[in-house]
Amino acid sequence: MKKRLFLLALFALAVIGWQTSPSSSAQTASQSNTTPKRQLLSVTVRHVKPELMEEYLNFIKNRMNPLRIKGGAKQSLVWTVGRGPQNTVITASPVENYADQDQPAGIAKALDSDATAVFWQQHAKYLRQQESYLIESLPECSWTSPKFKAMPKMALLRWQKIAAESNTEFENYLKNVEIPARKKIADQSNMLGQWRYRIRHGGDSLTYLMMRPLENYAEMDNTKGLAQILGEAATQKIYSQQPKGMLVNDEVWILHFRPDLSITPQATTAEKK
Repeated sequence: MKKRLFLLALFALAVIGWQTSPSSSAQTASQSNTTPKRQLLSVTVRHVKPELMEEYLNFIKNRMNPLRIKGGAKQSLVWTVGRGPQNTVITASPVENYADQDQPAGIAKALDSDATAVFWQQHAKYLRQQESYLIESLPECSWTSPKFKAMPKMALLRWQKIAAESNTEFENYLKNVEIPARKKIADQSNMLGQWRYRIRHGGDSLTYLMMRPLENYAEMDNTKGLAQILGEAATQKIYSQQPKGMLVNDEVWILHFRPDLSITPQATTAEKK
């Protein structure tokens, strides 16, 4: 049971770990009536040279991951972008706390300093650009359907930027208005959940990420969300409570989950055998 919950948690944008995933956190919260703990995650977005994309994916699988596992990495997820910036690879891993960043891990732990420098030189040849973020999960602004029982193949990822000095208002709206409404219709909806995160370091701190798991594109043709279940009038009443002018940009990507390029407990066990 723990292993299944752990794998579900991994999909929630970043190897949150089964104890702190949106789904398991919701269960823990309902049992203890406390707010689930927020989780830090390290997310890297790599824009690959188009002509080297396939070669780079093989590099991750055959060169990078074995070294990361040797260096102690136990959890890491990989997605490729299907709709959005093409030839883009997203990697996400859990971070216990900020002090974790002070310790060598992964490649730097697996190799000596000279070999590490050579590795990153080899790695750099594949990339056009790279961004690295520390993000924080927002379990109180997220929800998970009781129907969420297996790893989805895809996800919708929204990058939402809000107006300056409105973080508290935005999170309060989600926590007190929209998320309770979505939880009430969870049994009737075919949506599996919406998980939110906030960029803490490495980018614009006014940017939030929302992930919705998907099994396929066809699922979006028959979405049963607030409007389809509650009706237009009731849905507009919910959305009208969001302060006007708060959302200044909303970009949507479609991601494909890559279990073949990800690091899970099973992968680390197999690699060490």
